[in-house]
Amino acid sequence: MNNEIYQFVLSVAATLLAAAFTIIAYFLKQWFQETTKQLGENTSSLTEAVNELTTAVALLKNNQGNSEKFCNGQHLIIDKRLNAHSEKLGEHSEAISALEVKSGIKRSPRKIAP
Repeated sequence: MNNEIYQFVLSVAATLLAAAFTIIAYFLKQWFQETTKQLGENTSSLTEAVNELTTAVALLKNNQGNSEKFCNGQHLIIDKRLNAHSEKLGEHSEAISALEVKSGIKRSPRKIAP
């Protein structure tokens, strides 16, 4: 009789375990499907964000290239003006020196800031 009770208890326990595993498997399946759906939505929004960022980076590179070209052009103009100004200062310095020699005026040397 003990054998029959053990077999009965064992069969009931096995049935309950099978039912519990079935319920757990069902909820795991539901959770997995929901997670997969959310990941799909997140992936599409992430793809959109990456595309927008790629476009923004391309525009910034283009703007930087345009700014660089503009600055290079401006630097050439400024360099020409500075060179012309430097030549004029040199001419004036020579003229002042010549006048000082003619008039006999000695001035104290001035330090030019770098």
